[in-house]
Formats: sequence, structure tokens, C-alpha cells
Amino acid sequence: MPGKRGDRRLLIPLLLLFVVVLLASAGSGLRLLDISGGYSSAYEGAKATFHGLLHNGLQYTAAETDGASTCRVLGTQLNFDPDEASNGLPNLAGEMTTIFIPEKVSLVPMPSWVPRDWTNELAYIGNPVNAYTWSVVASDGRHDYRMEEWLTKWYVNLEAKFDSSGPFQNSEGDNQRYVNTEIWFKVDTAPTWYFQNQTSAYYAVAKVYLNKIILQGKDIGKIDVTPEASGSALYISYSPFGTGKEDESSTFTGYYYNKALLNPSYFRPTVYTNIILGNFGTQSWWEWASFYCKADVVTFDFTVKQFVVGEWVVKDVQKPNDDMSRKSQVGGTTFYIPIISDLAAALANFLGNPFGLASALIFVFLIILALVALVLFWFFGRPKELKRGGAGVTARLLGPPTG
Repeated sequence: MPGKRGDRRLLIPLLLLFVVVLLASAGSGLRLLDISGGYSSAYEGAKATFHGLLHNGLQYTAAETDGASTCRVLGTQLNFDPDEASNGLPNLAGEMTTIFIPEKVSLVPMPSWVPRDWTNELAYIGNPVNAYTWSVVASDGRHDYRMEEWLTKWYVNLEAKFDSSGPFQNSEGDNQRYVNTEIWFKVDTAPTWYFQNQTSAYYAVAKVYLNKIILQGKDIGKIDVTPEASGSALYISYSPFGTGKEDESSTFTGYYYNKALLNPSYFRPTVYTNIILGNFGTQSWWEWASFYCKADVVTFDFTVKQFVVGEWVVKDVQKPNDDMSRKSQVGGTTFYIPIISDLAAALANFLGNPFGLASALIFVFLIILALVALVLFWFFGRPKELKRGGAGVTARLLGPPTG
């Protein structure tokens, strides 16, 4: 019993210390804890993660699955299936890089799904790309302000990944399409601190626009996504899913830098943006007696311009490995009669070489000659035999002559 009382006496000052530290952190305008349970990057600057999906009027997040068989929305990774695991719509699988500062070299190592010609232009980027200064004369003297504009990059990859590919089965690979499905992203712009009472830099998303896009699929003309045109800007929203209701940051009062209030409409802890999958999924087709399907894939190259107030010290100059590839998934099944499938495969292999193709053409030519000879015999051979029967045949058909 005495030991338990001693533990209780120690608990009270520990709780008081926690409250004091929490209040001190809140007063400094910096967050002490991230209630999301993790983070995508510990560098300074804007940090993007998957937030959720808007599909058929329903909102899906890690906390709101609404009956989806798979709804893994975890930071920079996405895996979503709104219906049965192996039937109906395919999974939406996604991944992304962090929003990073491109290194000024001739080639920056990128994931394999990022086309190499996209990275060539990074050699010509020098940050900050712009610097803006103001001088304000007030009653207490002159105040000078400086804000920098930084160009950062962000790559996002999405794939329609199927778990079943048979025909006539409502399989995920058999022309199953997402229509007007929205993918929502959360962008964390809160200042990052590493040491208590350190001077922090503040960030605002100035603009996000599409730089380039790559589409993969059986027929890319059937794929429709937004944005799709180079230079198209994403809308920056204060709330997810475009509801008009702000999240917890609606109570945000603003950040201060050198006793000056930063505009809370831009310098705020969280903003949201989205892309739209207008027509996206799987495509299937038949070849001989075999059924094939292929998944759609889209890769976005976004440019994110950030306004920075203060000194950007801890920078994310990204060098991801080349093992983050995501290619268009291909699958299929043979017809249900194995012998027909084997014969079709053998015939396809035979016709795939010049000798086999020439032999097949000769064989077809001989068949055509035989058919022509048979037709000629039928129309020009049998009538001669009937003529030799002459009137006797006709008489037998008409019966005995009448007197």
C-alpha cells in the first residue's frame, strides 16, 4: 500500500509537467503531437499523404470504410476495393513520393515508374526561384519582410489492380471501370520544429499544377482522368471531399513571424486537394480462344510551388531507390475446353514464324482450288449425265402417255 501511494504522488507532478509542456507548445504555434499516428516525412516543407476517396457518393477514409473489402489509406500508400475482394471493381493501388526539392544535377535518381525524360529538366531548376521583399514604415520604425518562392516536385502513381481475370464471372479484370471517383490528398504545411524554442520557417502551398502525365492500358483512349492537360492547376481546399466544412484547423488563429501575423488563409497547418478518375479500371479482350485483360495505370508529375517565410534549413532533396516500379498488370485465362486452347496455342506458334505462315498460305490456296473444282463439277458435270437420260427420264417422271 505505501508503494502505491508513492506512485500516485509521482503521477501528479508528471501530469502537471505534461500539461505545462503542452500549453507551451500550443502557445508557440507549433504542434507537439501528430494525432494521425505517423508521418510521411520529417523534413521541413509541405508533406502530402492520401486522405481518402469519394466513390458513388460515399466518403472512404482509414476510419470510414463503409463496407469496403479493402480500405487501406496509409500515408503515401493506397489500396482500395469498394466491393467484394475478387469480384466487381478492381483495387485502386497507389503510391507517391514526398514533395521534395529536386537536386540540381543532370539526373536525379527517381522511382522506375517516373519516366527519365521528366527528370532531365530538373537540372535547370535553381531554388529559390523568386524572392519577394516589402518595407513597411510604422510608428515604431521600419519593418522589412522577405518571402521566398520554392519549386518542388511531387509524383503520384495509381493503378487498377485486379484479383480475378476470368470472363463471364463479374471478374475484376473484365472491363470493370471506376467512374467519377475522386482521390483526395492531405497536405501538411505546419511548421516543423526539432528543438524547443527554435526559430521556425512557415510554408504555404502557392500552387499545384500538372507538369506531365503518362497513361498505360490496352486502349489509353478509354482512360479519362483529371487533370490531364499539362499546366492544369489543382484546386486547394480547406476541407476534404469539397464539403465546405473546414477540419480542425478552422479554429486556427494564425502564425506569427517577427511579431507579424502571416495570412491564415494561406499559412495554415493543413490544406487538401484531389484528382478525379473519370473512367479508369480494367480492359479485356479475346485472342483466339484465350481471354486477356490489362489494368489502367496513370502517373502524374506535379509541380508544387511553395511560399516560405523564414530560413528553410532542413530540406528534402529526395533520392528514392529504383525499386518502386508499378507497371500495368496483364492477366487472362484460356477457354474452358483445354484441347481447343492447346490447338489454338499451337496454331498461333506455327503461324508466328515465316515457314509456318508460308505453309499455311499454300494449304489455304490448295483448299480454295479444291473448292473451285468441286463447284465447277457440280454445275457443269451433272447436267451432261441428265441429258443422256433424255426423254426417258422425263417420261418416267410424267408417267405413261395417254391415248
